[in-house]
Amino acid sequence: MKLTEAIEFTTQVRRAWKPDAKGYKTAMINSKHCVDVLGDVDVEKIDAMSFINIQECLTAEGKTPATVNRITSALSTVLTVMKQFNHITHKPGFSNLKEPRGKDVFYTDEEVEQMLLASDVVGGEIKDIILFASKTGARRGEIEDLQWDDVDLSKGELTFIDTKTGEDRILPLVGSLRDLVERLHIERTGESVFDYNGAKILYELRKVQRIARVSEEKCFHTLRHTATSNLWKKGANLVQIMDTLGHRQSATTLRYSHAGLEGKAEALALL
Repeated sequence: MKLTEAIEFTTQVRRAWKPDAKGYKTAMINSKHCVDVLGDVDVEKIDAMSFINIQECLTAEGKTPATVNRITSALSTVLTVMKQFNHITHKPGFSNLKEPRGKDVFYTDEEVEQMLLASDVVGGEIKDIILFASKTGARRGEIEDLQWDDVDLSKGELTFIDTKTGEDRILPLVGSLRDLVERLHIERTGESVFDYNGAKILYELRKVQRIARVSEEKCFHTLRHTATSNLWKKGANLVQIMDTLGHRQSATTLRYSHAGLEGKAEALALL
């Protein structure tokens, strides 16, 4: 199968890549970069060197490591689908380019509380979306795509289908998260758990931040960082957090393992 055919096949079977999905346009742009570099090659011939060629060519064009990594991730997704459907027998491994580490940003507990209060002023679904994100660490796209068919209240679990890593991720519904989902199930109609698209989520989050006087340097994805950091602070171990957040690399999870000066003081007090 040729690469362009494989990309087209992926748009048919991967939910986030389907033409009516919010991630379709980005997936197509990133995939086109791969075709531009490699040509319309047979997918069986794509190997680790193919990824290195893409990285070198796009870096020479002036693209940042982060952008290059998003592009090679698209090719990786296509090959994952090809392997799942037995069009290839082996998916080559490769290493992402090292991205400059920026400042890790989190919402404090006080900021989350202030945003929830501000959400009452804004109205709509944004309060429940903030609550859900802070309790699950779900990505924005996962929240947008979550359907009631993906929620099993009798089993007490929900499933994020076809996530960024190409795999489904199951989360148990426990404690206040179960209370939230059960309430939403009573209040919501339609197939989707939430009716907001990405643009509306971001627009209303900015309104909430302005009312709550929270820095707009922080964004929706910061809720995922915050959930990860809180899991560390409350004693969850590395494997538990990786499985909960759907991290493929332990280094990603370990970025949020620090608890600030207060956490360091508590740790040193144990010595």
